[in-house]
Parts: sequence; C-alpha cells; structure tokens
Amino acid sequence: MKKMMKAIGITILAGSLLVACNNNEEAENNEPVTEEEVTDAENNETDDEGENTENDSESGGGSAFAPGNFEDQLDLKIGDTGQVSSNVGDFELTIESIKFEDEVDNRSAQFEHFYVADVKFKNIGEEAMLAEDMVGIFDITHELSQTGTGTYINQYFDSFEAVSGRVNPGEEISAQLLFDVYGSDEHYIRVNEGLVASNGVKNQVIWTFSESDLD
Repeated sequence: MKKMMKAIGITILAGSLLVACNNNEEAENNEPVTEEEVTDAENNETDDEGENTENDSESGGGSAFAPGNFEDQLDLKIGDTGQVSSNVGDFELTIESIKFEDEVDNRSAQFEHFYVADVKFKNIGEEAMLAEDMVGIFDITHELSQTGTGTYINQYFDSFEAVSGRVNPGEEISAQLLFDVYGSDEHYIRVNEGLVASNGVKNQVIWTFSESDLD
C-alpha cells in the first residue's frame, strides 16, 4: 500500500512539473509587445515599401516617357527650323526649300505632283540617333484634319537616296525628300499625328507652304 501511494505521489508530482513547464512556455510566448517593438516593425515595413518603390522606378514602372523638351511649333514656314522631342532622341529639322516635279524617273505621280524638299537634320540630343528615325516621323498633307499622303518615298526611285545611318550628338546631315501629293493651295509637312497621340513624339511641328512658295 505504501509503495502504491508513493507511485501515485510521484505521478502527480511529474504531472505538476509538466503543467508548470507548459505554463511558463506559454507565458514567454504571450509576453505583451512593447511600444518599441511596434515602432521597429512599422519602420521595417516602411523600409520594405521604399525599396519596392525604388525597384519599380528602376524597372520602368510609372510614366512611360519623360516630359518633352519642346513646345508645339505649328506655324513654321519654308526656311524655318523645328525642334522635335521623341522617345529616341531630340533633333532639329530645317526645311530649306521645296519644289514640285511632274515626273521623276520617267514616272508620273500617283496623286498629282511630286514635291522635293531639301532638308537638314541635326541631332541636338545626348545620344546617337538613326537618320531614318528622324525622317520617318513626318508626313505631308493638304488638310490638317485628314490623314496625310504618307512619308517620303525615296526608296521607290533610283534618283533619290534613302536616308539612313548613324547621326551622333551635334552632327548634321542634309537630304532630299520626295513626296507624292494632291494639288492644293496649301500643304503641310508635320509630325505624324499617330506618333504624337501615342507619345512616341512629344510635340507637334508643322510647316505650312503654298505652291507660290515653291521653287
């Protein structure tokens, strides 16, 4: 009987010790959070958000293009220089003269006249550009509210060289551009409206001329 009571006493003591240990562990795990710990957690969360924002900026998140460097120039004439800001660089275009031709390479115009524009491009940005990126953004039209008759068509005629090559910052190139146009009292050479609308080119530039201005 004494042995049995002793065994029961040992069992109760072991159970008490186990309960006490568990209570101590729960007490340690459920200690109240101090104000200092809350502040540290908030600071860590803020730091993480700041890193994510910085990473988004570096990876291209946010605005697709930076603001343009130039305002719209809508009333240029033959001889004037327009400044263009695009997503591939900044440059100047000077339309030095324009003349019309009835035939080129023994071929008649698809519409009504051929216009030949003597132009000069200058890279005024900080990075090299392709000449075809400069010239390819322009079209010609006789009505600003309508789609133009297209860009220059040098590539379809042996008498005209294609405009291509690398243009370094500060470098100028001269070229002749051939256009096929309808007859009209006024014509406009401008940046393609679709490129302006899509923000590929950040400002509009328009030259206005009449047939009386032509060489």
